[in-house]
Amino acid sequence: MDLKIKNVDPKDIYVIDKEIEQINKKNHTKISRSKFLRDLIKNYSEQEIKNKLNNDLYDELQTIKNFLITSQKLNTELFFTLIANNKNSAINLAVKLGKEFDTFNDKNKGE
Repeated sequence: MDLKIKNVDPKDIYVIDKEIEQINKKNHTKISRSKFLRDLIKNYSEQEIKNKLNNDLYDELQTIKNFLITSQKLNTELFFTLIANNKNSAINLAVKLGKEFDTFNDKNKGE
């Protein structure tokens, strides 16, 4: 696909050309302005995909982190309740922990 850009400031073109010149010197290559801009556009679209994946991964990790924090608190409470030999409270905590686990699993079934 061809792309034509109008009204570009010559200063911006100069900056691009200087960048290309530095790349060519550094890599001992000869890339054109056209190739440089094509690569820039391609990298932009790839970066957008990476950002989306990173955001999705971050959200999933936050969910897992919250589940682990809640589970740790409930397990600690259950441990000390069992040590205190309070069976009714221990059963209630075990049920609460099971519900928390079920809720987490239900949220993550489709993934």
